[in-house]
Amino acid sequence: MTILKNTWILLLSAAAICAGQSSDRGSISGKILTAAGKGAAVSNAPVEAKNLDTKATYKATSASDGSYQLSGLPAAPYEISIENMFPFLPFHQDGVRVEAGKTTRADIRLDDVNLNTLGDGGEQFAQALSDKPVVSGPAPRVSNGKPDLSDSRERLNANSSMRSLQSIMQRVYRS
Repeated sequence: MTILKNTWILLLSAAAICAGQSSDRGSISGKILTAAGKGAAVSNAPVEAKNLDTKATYKATSASDGSYQLSGLPAAPYEISIENMFPFLPFHQDGVRVEAGKTTRADIRLDDVNLNTLGDGGEQFAQALSDKPVVSGPAPRVSNGKPDLSDSRERLNANSSMRSLQSIMQRVYRS
């Protein structure tokens, strides 16, 4: 009986210690959207939170809907940043405060490099960079039974133009 009682006391003490350690942590979450238009979700954005007291960094990547979460952060002020996310300009926000046991909401709107030409806005780039569903099933057919590829040429030309524009923008962005 004494062994069982001591085991319970030990387990309860360990649980209390673990709970005490995890309660001094918090998290930051939010959505990353383009600043242009209605705000398209930006996927695969590298989000970094730097603890301003200890200089420790924590990293996450945004999901396909633009959401991100940085968990297990010690309570402190942080700098949130997104770098090297072409064609978007670098983003920095100081003073994001994490409190123990709470989630701090930090939504981000990314400005893009804009040359004021048709189709160069951040929304178009966010859509081009996002995960696309895999096409499956039979190709559409025309009346004589052959595959209908008329739309494919238009898409190929649009994708080629987008890649050319991205290439030009990358060169401009690096200089």
